[in-house]
Amino acid sequence: MKILVVEDEPAARYGLVKALRTESRVLLEAEDGQQALGQIRSQAPDLIFLDLNMPVMDGMAVLKSLQMQPVAGLP
Repeated sequence: MKILVVEDEPAARYGLVKALRTESRVLLEAEDGQQALGQIRSQAPDLIFLDLNMPVMDGMAVLKSLQMQPVAGLP
């Protein structure tokens, strides 16, 4: 299972990744919405933890972008 953690606060992102880490999971990280979209399009994660309040591109903008340009296989 691939999980993408999108969080602009490094300590919060680190804590979430640490809590989710197991041998059966591939954990991906992004610190803003633009990085998240790149990871989503290139890595096709199974699950996304998406922060709503971020600089550059917030979580709602990421969701709107995905609605306008869907990614195959993304639930």
